[in-house]
Amino acid sequence: MDDEIKELVAEIFNIEEEDVIPALSQDTLDNWDSLNHLKLVTAVEQEFNISLTMDEIDDITNVEKLVAVINTHKS
Repeated sequence: MDDEIKELVAEIFNIEEEDVIPALSQDTLDNWDSLNHLKLVTAVEQEFNISLTMDEIDDITNVEKLVAVINTHKS
């Protein structure tokens, strides 16, 4: 996983970078609420200079899916 992604996720959710794993999700992290989800999406769009669709934003339910969405925009 990209260090930039780990850093962003850790910063948004106020957790340690080593705690950012692909399985980290809305179900396993209490503060992954709608506001922090929006902050995450905004940070990702700015950091990677991409625009996510509403479907992509809705599909980001864990870190693994976040990485997959980012990778589709990198290729």
